[in-house]
Amino acid sequence: MLEPRYPKWIDNYAKAFHKAFSNMVPCSWGPVNAYAVFALLNGSGMSKIHQAIIKVKKQGKTIGEVAKCFPSPSSLRAAIYFTIVEYQSSKPKDKNKFKEVLEFLLDILRHLIKRDLFAYKSNIAHSELEIGKILTNIKWQSANPTIARDLGKFYNSLWSLVFALYRDFFPQDSHEIFGPYDASNKFGDGSILLVKYFPKIRSIELWPEMSRLKYSEVKIYQVYKNVEFSCEVVGMHSLYEGDLINGLRAYSVEADGKLVDTNEEIKELTDYFVQVAVEQSSAYDRMSKEELKKKVLEWLCYQYVDFFRLAEMDWRPTAKMIAAVKGKPVPDRFEMQTVPTYEQYVSNPEFEIYWLRDLYKK
Repeated sequence: MLEPRYPKWIDNYAKAFHKAFSNMVPCSWGPVNAYAVFALLNGSGMSKIHQAIIKVKKQGKTIGEVAKCFPSPSSLRAAIYFTIVEYQSSKPKDKNKFKEVLEFLLDILRHLIKRDLFAYKSNIAHSELEIGKILTNIKWQSANPTIARDLGKFYNSLWSLVFALYRDFFPQDSHEIFGPYDASNKFGDGSILLVKYFPKIRSIELWPEMSRLKYSEVKIYQVYKNVEFSCEVVGMHSLYEGDLINGLRAYSVEADGKLVDTNEEIKELTDYFVQVAVEQSSAYDRMSKEELKKKVLEWLCYQYVDFFRLAEMDWRPTAKMIAAVKGKPVPDRFEMQTVPTYEQYVSNPEFEIYWLRDLYKK
């Protein structure tokens, strides 16, 4: 049997993304159809990323240095996917430029992820040594069903805030779940550690009104026993098996690196984040279609905000990107009712796998 004439990672990518979409559909995403916006860019978004790559290469930056610009590997996975989708619709296709962008971003992802690159079922970004330090150094607190429920409400308040800030296409930029990690050395057989991370919640560049937010990031560490966790493409697309209420054994919460060590504080933060989420959600009611399209471009670029800073570039959409979508019709929602079969997904030009394989044709 002949080996495929393209890198093996493309098949792994296809399996992970097809599986993820199979569990997300039917879906309706907004506030506008971002896929239609990506299609209109015709390579202008990719060109901005390419310019940054050229700059950091000339600066002599290592992949390790660049990787620090991406606190959420899941966000980078999504950013890679959105770039591929943009390339799919570009005419003519600049294969050399796209390949340089794609392979550079993949090298960053490989640096961030220890295994299961496209998060087919896990999101492993910490080494065993790093997990050992977390298990040893974190100030753990014992859990009980009441605490488990309150932590669930706290998590949901942050989830709501993230969706108010990033909506349906970009929440992974500010909502990450790492794991599952083996916690048996400290907590006994059958125990796992999850790290729920909310970076970039004080997104002043996107929303100046967020200057009032008291916190920039939150971390929730949770150890479960007899609970199984898996995820798909991004950590926040999480799947659980087991009793999350009675299975929680230990936890720790940090806001901007400071321990939140009482249940009353957790409840106060829950109410606070819910209030901010409700207020932020109303912002979209005042936005026109053109403003929403521009916001999609801002979200798209904000995935790379620290990378563009490293390259000494303005993070915001270029004039060419804005002109590409200005005045163009874009549907209010992206609607998808069914998923293509795997064979259709990997072979039909309507989907990105065809164009990834085509990229490596001789």
